[in-house]
Amino acid sequence: YIESLLGDSAANHAKEMRALRSSHDKHANDLEMIKAAHGQYALLPQRVSDLERMRDTLERHAKELRIVQEDIKEGQSQEFDGLKMLHGSLGERMGCLERMLGENSDRHTSELAALRDIQANHAKEIGTLKVASVSFEGLEQRLGHLENEFVGSGSRHLQEFTDLKAVCIKHSEELAGHA
Repeated sequence: YIESLLGDSAANHAKEMRALRSSHDKHANDLEMIKAAHGQYALLPQRVSDLERMRDTLERHAKELRIVQEDIKEGQSQEFDGLKMLHGSLGERMGCLERMLGENSDRHTSELAALRDIQANHAKEIGTLKVASVSFEGLEQRLGHLENEFVGSGSRHLQEFTDLKAVCIKHSEELAGHA
């Protein structure tokens, strides 16, 4: 009787040891997977810091863009006053006005379209950020997408800034040519 109890006890003990080893192996594998997944998120603080610096640069470019736009408006006003003095006849002045209005209308149309595109991109970015705040799943992919959007936005702002500078220089040269 004691031998059968000890035999049964030893068999149960061996069975429980196998179950514990299996459970331990599973936990060890799970821990390794968690460590590997954690390594992917180690770069996120640096990437967020880079995005914040990009935002600061974009804000600075936007401020410079507003200053250039104000300078262009002021230059156009002075150019118009100078043109009024230079043109003698009503027909010449009307032709000049029509040409200037046409150029301004075209420029305003393109600037308005660019602003609408920027606003649409901002709306997309806000939507993306709202989705990102709801869930952290796929955070790395969304962060990569945001980085691409910011870089594209910065490039567009820089291009607009460069284009406006060129227009300002052109107007200054034309004004100097009329003087």
